[in-house]
Amino acid sequence: MDSRRKESYGLNSPEMVVSRKRRAAASALRALSRLAARRRKTRSVVLMYHAVGNSVHCVSTDAFEAQMSYLKAHARVISLDAMLNGQCRHSTAPLTCAITFDDGYVGVYEHAYPILRRYDFPAILYVTTSGLDRDRGERFYTIPGFFPGEPTVTWAQVQEMSSERMNIGSHLCHHLDMRGLRPDVGMEELMRSKEIITQQVGAPCKHFAYPFGLFNDQNVDWVRKCGYESAVTVRHSVVADNLDPFRIPRMGLAPMDSFADFVGMLRGDLDYLLVVRKVRQILGLV
Repeated sequence: MDSRRKESYGLNSPEMVVSRKRRAAASALRALSRLAARRRKTRSVVLMYHAVGNSVHCVSTDAFEAQMSYLKAHARVISLDAMLNGQCRHSTAPLTCAITFDDGYVGVYEHAYPILRRYDFPAILYVTTSGLDRDRGERFYTIPGFFPGEPTVTWAQVQEMSSERMNIGSHLCHHLDMRGLRPDVGMEELMRSKEIITQQVGAPCKHFAYPFGLFNDQNVDWVRKCGYESAVTVRHSVVADNLDPFRIPRMGLAPMDSFADFVGMLRGDLDYLLVVRKVRQILGLV
């Protein structure tokens, strides 16, 4: 390594100084978030997962098991319907939680579902119906917006889960950014996916998840007009008492998150992310 590169990696180099300042700022924000969260006697959150299993895109089965075990010991886990009906507002439990999954990967059925059944936890799976209307050979690579190489569930698997405390919601027919859709296309995607799911599981499809977590006020109006009762986002926040059922916040779990990250998120260490997002919105960065 030449002298210039050595200097750039030095403890007092501009890059290292900025890195230390960022870590210090993040640490301070986490501490402030934790302190603010502890002042509340109760806390309600919606968790968001995608794939569960053993590939690079998945929250590992062992990690998911550990997380559900923690919830069993430290939280009251309820359905999204129960949360929307206000059960979290009147709960005396320190932590109330709902569990959701997006897209419809087969790992939810093969790995997450047995664990949820063992703990008797309700959950909701938002499926993109075009991903399920393909034969097994196509499920691996050709679904835009999905993790490459991750197969999806079959309708038979969805039907089995729906009979065992797994609600089935819509993630559109195709995994599209709704903000760029014409009203007729957006409404057709919402209505058709709702109809397909209702036919397949024999129960009304009442809940929706915005693909990529992206939406605008017009999209919210479409969801409401199509007869859905709720819609979830990817905005990191607790569930407030004045919850907007069509802008429900969720806290996402990723493959790289440690168990300490999971616990810290639940207790409020990352609540500052909502403030960061609002600042970025004001600055026009999102």
